[in-house]
Amino acid sequence: MARDAIQVLLNHTDKPAVYWTTFMTMYDGQIMRSVPRQCTGMWLRDYVLEHPFNEELKSGIDREYLEESKKRGDVGVIIPYYYGIYDRRHDDHRSTKIVLKSPDEKQDIYVTGTGSQNFVAPLVKAWRDKGKDVFIAMSEFMPEIKSDIIWCEWANENAVMVQDFETDARKFLRFHAYEAFSPNLFYLKWDKWEKVIFIADHIKDIVEKKVGKIPNAVVIPVGVDTTQFKVREGKNNKIAWAGQIARKKGAGELMLLANRLPEYEFHIAGKYIEDDVAIYFNEKKPDNMFIHPFAYNLGEWLQDYTYYLNTSVREGNPITVLEACACGLKPLVRDWVGADKLYEGYTYKNIDELKKLLEDYNPEEYRKFAEQYDIKKTIEIINGYIQS
Repeated sequence: MARDAIQVLLNHTDKPAVYWTTFMTMYDGQIMRSVPRQCTGMWLRDYVLEHPFNEELKSGIDREYLEESKKRGDVGVIIPYYYGIYDRRHDDHRSTKIVLKSPDEKQDIYVTGTGSQNFVAPLVKAWRDKGKDVFIAMSEFMPEIKSDIIWCEWANENAVMVQDFETDARKFLRFHAYEAFSPNLFYLKWDKWEKVIFIADHIKDIVEKKVGKIPNAVVIPVGVDTTQFKVREGKNNKIAWAGQIARKKGAGELMLLANRLPEYEFHIAGKYIEDDVAIYFNEKKPDNMFIHPFAYNLGEWLQDYTYYLNTSVREGNPITVLEACACGLKPLVRDWVGADKLYEGYTYKNIDELKKLLEDYNPEEYRKFAEQYDIKKTIEIINGYIQS
């Protein structure tokens, strides 16, 4: 830790702040890497006593604390000052989602650029169950890691690094949604990848309209393990919504619908990523809107609701909607591009169509809808390409 770390934090005590956070630097024994990760720096004692930490969590405690502070509308100061050093060589790699066997040993599969492990975790588990050695890293591509296969999750800057790296390893790229609208798209060289995997047809169509036909592209939908979710019982007037409370996820429309449908309760389990949106919700949300902590166990949280609302302006095939269907919640999906094909019969273009969707409820029907996206099918198809 830098010698002046405490002094830097104390220099900001005269500001109307609740908490202070900084960035960290990771050290793996060879390379110092800066990572855009907020960590807890210094908190007012009275504030912590009034708002205790969630000690039931096994990881991400400081992250959730920051997010919940923002939901309350509390003010904080982020100090862009490199004072912390995190040594990732120890056994607990939860802070960076790094899982190491040993960088010096050859891995069967190297998974890079994961960010959140929500999408890739089922694949990794399936590979490890088959005895594969899998190295996982959410940070930037590390060419020093030796492997037979490189699996690149998300077609971002990290993917450009992977494609330009000379290696005998076979490379696979999985495309989600936001990358289709990113300038990184035009730096990708399709022939560098054995397969380019899209999670939905409409995302593949959008990309190919911009760059032309991709000969090695395939569409493999994301999957959900329905056995991990139970169908809820009963019916009520509660509408669930989960995820990032942000413009791209339709935060404005969410607020509008809550105001237009006062007879329904809107329950939001999420996190803010834009301060102005956080202020907007904290000061303007109607009485029928309730903000909950981020749902780490979505299946358990969804048991108290009847409907699941998706207000995004664009999606690939959102896992949260499929998980809600697996719990027997009726999906109410905004008519974003591709939604009419993926969620036929469950989309709305205006408030009248949404009200029509709210009239009937058949939980077993929604469960069967989710089962067509069984994660086992997804894994089987992907393994077919990897083993070929």
